[in-house]
Amino acid sequence: MDIQHNDPERKQTEEELRASKERYSLLVENIDGVIYAIDTQANITYISPTIEQISGYTADEVLGQSVYNLFHPDDLPYMRTRMRNTLAGKPKLAESRLVDKKGDIHFVRTYARPVKKAGRLEGLKGILIDITEQKRAEEALREGEERLNLAIGGAFGLVLSGQDQTEHLRIEDEMRSERKLFRSIVEGADFFIVGFDRQGRISLFNRGSEIITGHRAGDVLGKNFFDLLIPDRAKATFRDHIEALAEGRSNDHMDEPVLTSSGDEVHLQWGWSVIRGESGEIERIIAFGRDISYKRWLEEQMFLFLDAIESSNDGIAIFGGDGCLIFANPALLGMYGAHLEDVRGRSYKDFILETEEGLQIEGNSWQGRVSCIRTDGTNFPASVSVAPVADKDGRETAIIAVVRDISQSVEYEQKLKSLNSELERFAYTVSHDLRAPLRGIKGFATVLQEDYGDRLDETGRRYLDRIRDISTNMDRLVLDLLDYSRVGRIVSPPQKVDLRDLVTEAYEDVKSLACGGEVEFTITGDFPVMSCERSRIKQVFANLLSNSLKYAQGPPVIEVGCINQGDAYEFYVTDEGIGFEMDYIDRIFEPFIRLKRDGEGTGIGLATAKKIVETCGGKIWAESSPGKGSTFRFTLPSEKILNSVGFT
Repeated sequence: MDIQHNDPERKQTEEELRASKERYSLLVENIDGVIYAIDTQANITYISPTIEQISGYTADEVLGQSVYNLFHPDDLPYMRTRMRNTLAGKPKLAESRLVDKKGDIHFVRTYARPVKKAGRLEGLKGILIDITEQKRAEEALREGEERLNLAIGGAFGLVLSGQDQTEHLRIEDEMRSERKLFRSIVEGADFFIVGFDRQGRISLFNRGSEIITGHRAGDVLGKNFFDLLIPDRAKATFRDHIEALAEGRSNDHMDEPVLTSSGDEVHLQWGWSVIRGESGEIERIIAFGRDISYKRWLEEQMFLFLDAIESSNDGIAIFGGDGCLIFANPALLGMYGAHLEDVRGRSYKDFILETEEGLQIEGNSWQGRVSCIRTDGTNFPASVSVAPVADKDGRETAIIAVVRDISQSVEYEQKLKSLNSELERFAYTVSHDLRAPLRGIKGFATVLQEDYGDRLDETGRRYLDRIRDISTNMDRLVLDLLDYSRVGRIVSPPQKVDLRDLVTEAYEDVKSLACGGEVEFTITGDFPVMSCERSRIKQVFANLLSNSLKYAQGPPVIEVGCINQGDAYEFYVTDEGIGFEMDYIDRIFEPFIRLKRDGEGTGIGLATAKKIVETCGGKIWAESSPGKGSTFRFTLPSEKILNSVGFT
C-alpha cells in the first residue's frame, strides 16, 4: 500500500557515481604516459598532470599554449606535416624530441587522432609516451658496435703496415675490452636484440630476446630470423623495411609482432642498426625490439578513457591542484550551459552554490548532493563524487569530479513526499472513519444478542454471531493493513535487544492461539544482541509463531533457532503442522493470500514479516511439505549485531 521514498534509487545513483569516479581516477592515476588534446591551431586544450614528470612543466603552465613550444625546433616542420595528415584522417605513430623545462632532450612517441563534434573538426586527442631510456640503450649499443669495428679496422691496418708487435698487442687488448663492453651492453639490455645477416641467419640473440620469445640462444643461432620469429603476415613488411635500410632510405621505427616458442605473438616496437663492410654492403643487421604489448593495451585504454569521458552522460571535470578547472566534458558543459574556453581556469567554488546535509567525506574524497550554478545564474541539484589524483610519488596533482544532474530525481522525490502525505491522510481516514462504523456494527450485534437473543430462533442468533465475527475480523484486517503500510515508513528509534528474550516475549503474546493441548516450544542456538526496531523484529517472530500455532495438526511442536552465517544471522521457525505445497512458495508472502480458507487470520501476517525483514536488509523464505510441517527462515545482517550470547 505504501509508496516508498526513493532512498534506494539515490543510493544506486551515488554507487554509480562512485564507480564512475573510481574508474576515471584509476585510469588517470595509472596511465604511464600523457593524455592531451589540442585544437585545430595546435593549442593545448587539455593535458594530464603526468606531463610534469616528463617536461617539468605543470599542466597549468602549458594549457592554452601551442603544443609546438614543447618540442625541438628542428622537429617542427615534420610535426606540422603530421598534424595536417592526422586532421585529414591519417593518424600515424611518430617519434619526436621534447625539450623539458631545464633544456634537456627527451625522446617521445606520440599518437593522435581527430576529434569531431556534430560533424565539425575540433582538433586532435592523443597520447605521448617517454621512450628516452630505450633510445639511450639503442644508442649505446650502436656506439659499442662502432667502437668494435674501429678497433678491428685498426688491427688490420697495423698488420698491413708492419707495425711492431707491442703496438699490435695493445690494439688486441683494446679490441678485447671493446668486445667485453659490447657484450655487457647487449646481454644487460632488458629488451629484444637480435643480429642476423642479409640472408636472415641469426648470429646474435641476447638474454632479453630469450625472455621475450622463450627461445634459448643456443637453439636459434644459425637459424633464419624471418622463418623462426616473424609471422607470415608480417614477413613482407620486414623484408621491405630491411631493403629500405640497405638502400639508406629509412631508419624509422615500426610496431610489428614477434613469434614466441609457443606460437603466440608479442608486439614489439622495432629499431634498427646496420653494420656495413668496406665496400658499403650490409654485413649484419641489428634489430632492437621493445615489448609494447602492455603499452599498446594502455594506449587503447587511454583512448577508451577519452571516449568514455566525451560520451559519458555524467558530467566529468578535472581541476588542477589549485582547484581551478582544467577540463570539462560535453555533458558537464551542457549542464552548466557553458563553453570550455569560458570556464577554464575558474575555481571549483564558482560552480557550487551550496552543499546539502549528509555529505560523505573519506580523506580528501567526498560525495553527496550539491546545488550547482549555471552560467545564466539559475541553479540545479546534482549528485557529485570527488577524488584527488596522485602522481607516482603520491603527490596530489589534480582533482576529478563526476557530476550527475538529479533535477528529475528531486522532482520525483517531491512527488513521492506528496503521495506519502496523501497516504498518511488516507491511513488516518481508514483508521478512524472506517473502523468507527465497524465498531458500531459489532456493538449493535452484541446488544441484539444480549437484549433480543431469546426472541430469535437458532438461525437468527447464528446470523448475529456471524455479523459480530465478520466485523471483528474486518476491524483486524484494517489494523493489519495500516500496520503493513507503516513498515519502513514510520521508524522507531533502534534499541539494544537480546533476541532470545524477544523470541520468548513473542511466544507468550501468541501462545493462546494454540487449539487446545500443550505446546512443545524450544529455542536453540546462540542468539545475538542487536540494535534494531524492537517492536518490528518482535512482530516478525510473532507472525511466524502465529502461523505455526494456527496451522498445527495435533499439539503444536515448534522450534525457533539461530545460526551464525558470518556476515548475517539466520533465524528459523520450524513446526510439525499441516505444511503446504512448494508450488505456492511465491504466493504465501503476498498480502491477503491464505492457503487454508477456513483458518483464522487476514492473510497479511507473512507479507508484513517479509516487508520488515527486507527493510532491515535481510531476506525471508520457506521450506515445506504437505502434512510434514514447515520451516520459515530469515536473515538479518551482522553489521547490526552488538555482541552474541556465548561470544566475546
